Order: sequence, then structure tokens, then C-alpha cells
Amino acid sequence: MDFKCAEELLETLAWISVPLDKLDRDLAEITDADERESLKKHFSALLKAFYGIQGDISEQYRDLDPMFGGFEKYALLRKKYETDSFNVEIPSEERIKQAMMTAEAIRNFSQNSEK
Repeated sequence: MDFKCAEELLETLAWISVPLDKLDRDLAEITDADERESLKKHFSALLKAFYGIQGDISEQYRDLDPMFGGFEKYALLRKKYETDSFNVEIPSEERIKQAMMTAEAIRNFSQNSEK
């Protein structure tokens, strides 16, 4: 996939992530443990697919990786899709700085491994 396609997929994932986070919170409120666990199994399948797509994007474009190089961008994308019932917090400057430092360390490790 080209970079533009990866960016568009990432935006879609950001959009999906907000209701997924809300769903996770709502499922945790189910008092019947058996029912909650049954529904959580379905939720786990959703998350597996979600993170699979996210991982494929991250592998190809480290600068879009929502956990590291694209941490701030992804947080801002998510913020666009918050709702009245589910607010999205923007990470602190310190957390963004940590993510960028980790991304740089991963990039350096990858480049050194290829040599």
C-alpha cells in the first residue's frame, strides 16, 4: 500500500477506536460474569482484527505507528471522533516525547540490524 492509503486506513482506525474503547468500557459494566465473558470473546475477535490492520500499517510506515512515531497524530485523529459520551484525552507532551524517542530507537535498531 502507498503512504496515502496507509494514512487513510489509520484515520479509519482512529474513527473505529473510539467506539471500540467505549464498547470495552460498557462491557466491563455487565454484572453477570458469564454473560460478560461471552461477549468479551466476540470483542476480542474485533480487537484482533483491528490491531492486525494497525500492525500492518506500522510495519510498512513507522512514522504512522500509533504507538510510537505516529503517536501524536493518531491521538489527534481520535480526538476528532470523540462523542459526548466518550471523551478522548490528548497525551501529554512528555508522553509524546517518550513515544518519539522510542520510535527513533526502533528505527535505529532496525537500520543497524539490516547492516
